[in-house]
Amino acid sequence: MKLTIVAPVNVSFPSVARLAIDEKDLQPAELIWRRCLPGGCFAELEIKDELLKRWRALVAGGLVQIVDAAGREIAIPFSFRGFAQALDALLKS
Repeated sequence: MKLTIVAPVNVSFPSVARLAIDEKDLQPAELIWRRCLPGGCFAELEIKDELLKRWRALVAGGLVQIVDAAGREIAIPFSFRGFAQALDALLKS
């Protein structure tokens, strides 16, 4: 199973995209930038079972952290709400 994040083309290299539970997360998942196209830059992560278990238990928000071309750290909020249900539905199909 893979996770793909699409960010605006305004990212800095070399860097990684990070998916964190919150601002204090000491072990954010790191996504490797794979390609940039005119429509966005794509970062990917192969999701391991341990990470799925951790995310499945969450219902609060998380953060996608990227570094823009000016070197500023940008945090984009998202929600884990519905993640466990979506994962269960995916595994049934």
